[in-house]
Amino acid sequence: MSIPASDTASPDPVASDLVSARALPSEGSEPSQIRSSDCVSLDLGNRQPLDPGVFLPRNDWLAVFRPLALIVAVIPLVLLGVSRTLVPDSDGLGTHQQLGLPPCSMRVVMGVRCPACGMTTSWAYFTRGEWRASIESNAGGFMLAILALLVCPVVLRCIWRSVYPSQAQQNWLLFALLAVLAVTIVDWSVRVFG
Repeated sequence: MSIPASDTASPDPVASDLVSARALPSEGSEPSQIRSSDCVSLDLGNRQPLDPGVFLPRNDWLAVFRPLALIVAVIPLVLLGVSRTLVPDSDGLGTHQQLGLPPCSMRVVMGVRCPACGMTTSWAYFTRGEWRASIESNAGGFMLAILALLVCPVVLRCIWRSVYPSQAQQNWLLFALLAVLAVTIVDWSVRVFG
């Protein structure tokens, strides 16, 4: 059995590799009688297969993933540590001004607190174990502080094991972030319109 020239001649190098990797029957054999000795193996050389959904070889992917994951793990801990050094404002918002930041623009211009007003105060109370005051300052801030503590061990485990977070972990994180956003918006709406 012969293969037509149109199937074997290809100017595309990828297509040529595919054609050379195809099982070619021996002369006189039927396609259903192909033996393993009739097959040509495809040599990938020193190229490594890609991780699913990632456009970098595994070693390059880890070189990018590990530093980014470390940043994701460390930033919330640093923010919680900085929050611990702040004295919570008795009004329940404005604690961030101790860091030299300006007052909330929405509050200055429109006279209404923004959804993030009270987050720094909430974190300052959270780090002192005053969780009721943390929730009263900003319920979304309280939930975000809990999420920050929960995400760090998961990310550090991924760095240690050189694995990407599982789909279940990614879904959980997305759900948790959406829950924090929803609670923040509801809390803000109740304070402003309620």
